[in-house]
Amino acid sequence: MQIFVIHPNPVVCARYLDDRRVGKMCLESAQILSTAMHVQDYQRPYRTTHVHHPCVRWAMSSDSNWAWLYEYWYQLIIEWHLRFGGTHGTYTKCWYHFRQYRREMSDVELHTPTDWANGTPYHQWDTFTAYIKHLHGKFLTDKLPAKTTIGRRYVNES
Repeated sequence: MQIFVIHPNPVVCARYLDDRRVGKMCLESAQILSTAMHVQDYQRPYRTTHVHHPCVRWAMSSDSNWAWLYEYWYQLIIEWHLRFGGTHGTYTKCWYHFRQYRREMSDVELHTPTDWANGTPYHQWDTFTAYIKHLHGKFLTDKLPAKTTIGRRYVNES
């Protein structure tokens, strides 16, 4: 279980992941969100998993944290669509449940995770730098090179 927090803005976090991790993060984020919903006794699309993992505990600890992760997941879904076309399976399975849960929250400010660097070999850095370095290390050790598909949205950006 991971949430690659490379920037405070979940849109930027999703945009700068490579193709392989966009799909993985869609699923892992959905599983974390579902587990956090279970604690509140809401109907959830996935079974409860990794309840004691730091990422899951963070998402369960406040509405602001859950809302940040929900926005991250939604941006990952958009990235998936822009890069590959079609709809990621977690969107079909989860969107209704997540949207209902989010609507029941009062207006909350998104709370960016800032204390997770301890789970990486780069714990001496701030969270964003640590995860950027952690991802870079993964890119270097992956069997296949990291690749990012240029989606339609990126063509006209300067």
